[in-house]
Amino acid sequence: MWLISTESLALEFFVDPPKGSYAVLSHTWDGGEVSFQEVKDLGNARKKKGFAKIERTCELARRRNLPYAWVDTCCIDKSSSAELSETINSMFQWYRESAVCFAFLSDLRSRPEIGSEPPQSDKWFEQSFPGCRWLRRGWTLQELIAPPHVEFYDMTWTMRTSKAAHTLFLSRETGIDVNVLEDSACLSQILISRRMSWAAGRETTRIEDMAYCLLGIFDINMPMIYGEGKKAFMRLQEEIAKQSCDLSLFAWRAQSPGQGNDFQSYRGIFARWPTEFTKCRQMRPRNRGPIEKEFTITNKGLRLEATLVNVLDETRDLVFNLGVCEYSDLPKNSANGWMGLYLTKTARGYVRARPHEMYTAGQERKGRLRCEKAVLHIRKDLSLAESLSLNSQYRHAIRFRNVTGENYCLRGMIQPEDLWDSKRMLFLDQGSGLNAFVVLKYPMSKVHQVCDFQVVIACSTMDAPMCVIWSEQDKTQWNKVLHHMQTSREITDYVAYDYLQRYFGEFAPRRTQSTCYFQDPNSGRKAAVEARLKVDKFEGMECFCIEVRHSYCFSPR
Repeated sequence: MWLISTESLALEFFVDPPKGSYAVLSHTWDGGEVSFQEVKDLGNARKKKGFAKIERTCELARRRNLPYAWVDTCCIDKSSSAELSETINSMFQWYRESAVCFAFLSDLRSRPEIGSEPPQSDKWFEQSFPGCRWLRRGWTLQELIAPPHVEFYDMTWTMRTSKAAHTLFLSRETGIDVNVLEDSACLSQILISRRMSWAAGRETTRIEDMAYCLLGIFDINMPMIYGEGKKAFMRLQEEIAKQSCDLSLFAWRAQSPGQGNDFQSYRGIFARWPTEFTKCRQMRPRNRGPIEKEFTITNKGLRLEATLVNVLDETRDLVFNLGVCEYSDLPKNSANGWMGLYLTKTARGYVRARPHEMYTAGQERKGRLRCEKAVLHIRKDLSLAESLSLNSQYRHAIRFRNVTGENYCLRGMIQPEDLWDSKRMLFLDQGSGLNAFVVLKYPMSKVHQVCDFQVVIACSTMDAPMCVIWSEQDKTQWNKVLHHMQTSREITDYVAYDYLQRYFGEFAPRRTQSTCYFQDPNSGRKAAVEARLKVDKFEGMECFCIEVRHSYCFSPR
């Protein structure tokens, strides 16, 4: 760490400077700043406009008997990428261990206009401060939070107030919690979404710096890659996800359609920019603490085990409960109020649907059901082209429809499982057709004196569409099909080869209608299940529909 001697104004290097031995400057950069190389020649450095800030910082530090000062313009060797990376990763700690931070507001007027309050008054500062550039810069966020003591100076270097004296006002203007302004150690107690919202209205000169200036806020270390653009913010979120179980990281909301942006109907799990956390300022855990889920980042996106919620309204999307809310007065004995994301199943995993809004429990009209716990893969991000392509993802899908209304349940044997959309009861087609297998279980019918039984329906759309159905009493084919379903679990096993036609060909003549029978061993009564494959429409797209019909017939011994 390079520090300026407040006596000689010369740079000195320290591996680990004593805590509280230096002052730091917080400011907005202007023309004529003095660089690391230039400050070594004090004669020429004094000729630059920015040298005045260095001198005044050192002067203020000397008055406090501080031997050193740190100014970001001249204490970082930006010609060394290694030193720049180390500095950015250490900056929050350096500010936190400083004795005092001088916040120089170059556009804060020194004198009020005629008729205004005197410059020493709190009212005058509170009226002028919101218009300062300092308040809108990304780097100054950590410079306000990290130092234990911050003093604000106007354009004439007259001290106007301090962080301690204006904590409530600064909290209102920035959205930062009061306890965090009083002690940065409280940062870990604040939801990630709220911390992100503090940066929502801020800017940086370099796109990447919008992520790098937040490293200390989230206690993250990562390498600097200038040139990666907005990928830096995506990388920051991935690093946060590796270290935190806080699901509020995913509680962002995109701009609404029609606001002059390239709106996408589908997005990934991560935000694109801090502005998408603007509405998270009041977010808090729904219960005493946030929901803590174990999740990992993989090449398929975010992987986690979760129980999705099926909302029985007009939406066909499932909801992922984030365990957060926006109100503090929700009753503890209520299951409502929590907020979640809308998720849609795709052939490559789940994506976020309706990214400009979040679901709030209690708003539905028909209630909601919890799905079975399952392992989910949610895409990290989607391009505009990928989002548009999902508008036609149900083309050539294989949909199941129960025509007769008889109750049956999916026994859990569904292949390919990765392409099955349980909310819409269909298999997604990746573009070249597929083989699909489903085991249905029919409950016992006391009225018709038939015990419970199972059937398996197999369908292929890879060549000429066909479907076949077998009862569990057809032991030869039943065992053969179930063995295939249990051993072939990769999607490629179902979309690269027409197993139904070639593997079961002698038992499965090419047809679009098939019927199987089950005879109760005690009553002798029979049940018939018919599967009929036909071309249909779903959400305006041509698809295949398998209509399942169930009937009973008497068969005397």
